[in-house]
Amino acid sequence: CAEAAYIKASFEQMNSMTDQVIEHADSLLDKVRVYEIRIQSHIARNQFELAIQVALQVLQMLGVNLPQNPGKTDTWQGILRTQWLLHRRNREQILNAPAMEDPHHLAALSILASMFGATKFSSSSLRPLVMAKEVELTLNHGLTAHSSMAFAGYGGILCGQYHAINKGYELGIMAMELDKRQPG
Repeated sequence: CAEAAYIKASFEQMNSMTDQVIEHADSLLDKVRVYEIRIQSHIARNQFELAIQVALQVLQMLGVNLPQNPGKTDTWQGILRTQWLLHRRNREQILNAPAMEDPHHLAALSILASMFGATKFSSSSLRPLVMAKEVELTLNHGLTAHSSMAFAGYGGILCGQYHAINKGYELGIMAMELDKRQPG
């Protein structure tokens, strides 16, 4: 029902419903979907900083810590960690990785994916770290429906911000292959 209220742009009703779920749900995993709705509602209203704030809080609860205002050191550490992980696996190992099964990692990847609009259209410097963290979780814990977009987005970061055109292109090609392998 909260999702229907969001779609109808009945944000007060949506907030009331999501507040009730957050207050009464038994576990964090039961709350993740309403947090995603809340994040998307902030993005729909161009409240990018609020969307990022909610997402970072949920990620922290899921054990994924990202700084709200990353400096160059934070960004480089995230990029280098992801590059190191990519260099440890060849293309076939990545394409044939098992599916991610841990519900907390799946939830974290879903929240990271929901941040795309907020990090792309705001002045946030989080986008490279968010994309790197999505790829890192995929490489460490398995493939999901979000993996192709994670590799494509990270490839775009490498091309656009780091001028690593060949590596970014390779990741884009791999993202298309991963997408083709998705059911439906």
